[in-house]
Amino acid sequence: MGKFRLGLGLLFLFSVPWLTAYGLNKSLPPKFESRECIRNFDSQKDYFPVKTQVKHAQRFTVTYHKYYKLVTINSPWKGGKQLRYALVMCGAPVPSGYDQVFTIPARSIVALSTTYLTHLENLGVVDKIKGIGLAHYVYSQRIHNQIAAGKTIALGQGSTLNQEALFLLKPDVVFTYGTGNPNTDVLPVLRKGNLPVAIVAEYREPSPLARTEWIKFLALFFNAEEKADRYFHQVEKRYQQLKQLTQNVKKRPTVMAGFSYQGVWYVPGGKTYPAQLLADAGANYLWANDASKESLQLSFEDVLLKGQQAEYWVNGDQTWRTVKDILKTDDRYSQFRAVQNRNVYLANKRLHEKGANDFWESGVANPHLILADLIKIFHPQLLPDHELVYYQKIQP
Repeated sequence: MGKFRLGLGLLFLFSVPWLTAYGLNKSLPPKFESRECIRNFDSQKDYFPVKTQVKHAQRFTVTYHKYYKLVTINSPWKGGKQLRYALVMCGAPVPSGYDQVFTIPARSIVALSTTYLTHLENLGVVDKIKGIGLAHYVYSQRIHNQIAAGKTIALGQGSTLNQEALFLLKPDVVFTYGTGNPNTDVLPVLRKGNLPVAIVAEYREPSPLARTEWIKFLALFFNAEEKADRYFHQVEKRYQQLKQLTQNVKKRPTVMAGFSYQGVWYVPGGKTYPAQLLADAGANYLWANDASKESLQLSFEDVLLKGQQAEYWVNGDQTWRTVKDILKTDDRYSQFRAVQNRNVYLANKRLHEKGANDFWESGVANPHLILADLIKIFHPQLLPDHELVYYQKIQP
C-alpha cells in the first residue's frame, strides 16, 4: 500500500496547487455538520433507547452500555485476531482497553469499498461520505454527483491510496476491510496515521442475509439502528419468501460457476455465499457438497471433467458479452454444454457509463433481488413477471 508519507510536511499538505492536483479545492477540510453532544452527562441514563440484535451475521456482535456500544469483530480476515471497538456518545467519558474508540454519531466518514455505499444511502447518511476509494468502481449516481460537486473525494486504493488527502479529511470513521496481507492491506497505513479505522468484514460471511445484516454494523456509528432494522427486516422477509418457492421443485438444474484466470479456475466452495444463493434458487450446484468456505482453485481440466454437461453456467468473466467473447478467451470453453446451448448468465446487466458494476455495490444490500434473478433463470415459471435486475444471458 505504500508508506504513510507524513514527512512531506504541512506546507506541502496545505498548498493550493497540491489540492488542485488531487481534485480538492480551497473549501477543504470540509465543513462538518454540527453534532449534538451530551452537555450534562448522567452515568445512569441510557443514551441508546433503540438497540439492534444480530441474527445472521457471524463476524460481529454488539452490546450496549448506557453511553457507549461495545462492538466485537470476530476473525476480521483469515487468521485475524478479534477486534473490540468502543462507540462512545459525544460528550461522554471515554472508556479504555479497546482496539479503537469512536465518537458517535459520526459526522464525516470515508468508505474504501463500494459494498458499503448502498447501505449508507439506505441509512440516509450518504452526505457524510467525504471520501471513497476509486470513482470508476462507483455505480451510485448520487455519489458521482457529490464527487462532481467537490463534496466527496476519490482517494484511490491500495498502492494508489492518496494518503495525504485522506489525512487532511480527518474523518470520524474510515470504513475499510482487512485481508491480512501486508503487501496489499491498507490497514497498517491507516493505523500509522492514527486514523479511526473500522473493519467491515461482511465479505467473510457465508450467507447472503448475513452479509446484508452488516447494515446494522454501519448503523451503529450513526445511531441509526431503527432504520437498519426496518430495512433488514424487509429484505429478510422477501428473501425467505423467495427461498420458499424453490423448496419443493422437482427438478434442480445442474449449475457450474466461476471461470479460468491465468491457468486457475476459481470455483466457489460448497459453504460459500454464491453456493448458498444457488441452493436457495433451486439449483443443483456441482460443488455443493464441498465443505470449503472459500473459493476452490482448480485446473481447467478438473472443471471440464465435472461441469462439461452442466445445464447452466453463472458468474463467468463479467467482461464477456457474447459467445464469441467467451471463445476468444479460450476456445476450450466450446466443450461445455452451457456454452453450446447459450445458457450462460453473467451479473453484468447494471453497468455505469464509467464501468462500475452495480452487482458489487447494491447487490450486497439486495440479496432478494439476486435470488429472484437466479430463480427466474432456473425456474422461470415460479416468477413469471420478474425481469432480471443484475443478470443477463450471454448473447450469440
